[in-house]
Amino acid sequence: MAKLQTVLLLSSLISIQVWAEDFRNAKFGMSPQEVRATEEGADWVTQEKDVLVFDTELGGYDVSAGYVFVDERFVRGAYFLNEEYQNENDYLRGFEYWNRLLTKKYGEPKEEQTKWIDDRYKDSPAYQGYALSRGDFSKYSEWETETTLITHAIYGRDYAIIHRIDYVSLETPDVEEQRVLEDL
Repeated sequence: MAKLQTVLLLSSLISIQVWAEDFRNAKFGMSPQEVRATEEGADWVTQEKDVLVFDTELGGYDVSAGYVFVDERFVRGAYFLNEEYQNENDYLRGFEYWNRLLTKKYGEPKEEQTKWIDDRYKDSPAYQGYALSRGDFSKYSEWETETTLITHAIYGRDYAIIHRIDYVSLETPDVEEQRVLEDL
């Protein structure tokens, strides 16, 4: 009897590892219907052929969670952080907060980058949020697990700041690119 319990316990641990989630409660390769089933009660704001998006919370922060499908297979998940701040520098503080949490979960990033296009405010910390909103610079960090490339980015365009965390399948990294190439 003890052997049977041990075998059952080991087999359940193995199946848990095999079916671990890649993004939220979903696993890469799932169909749109399977992904919808993992998000009970979601009020989908976008339900297009290749994209599912709904608004939710992550750690008490307003986010949109999105799923991207190629050929009916889930290949990319993303969080868009929707918090709005009066002081544009708070977006940069938010980026650092989420970067610390991602580092705590996934370890040191394999890559971190701050890219300045127009560096006139580079040495003026009080104006860096403004510079970010103008698109003068962006920040980026990247982690990798066995199945997933995780990217964390913040950038601006036309005085709007975009802050996102993406989870991309490593098993099908060029599926999206192949589809674009076919459309060209």
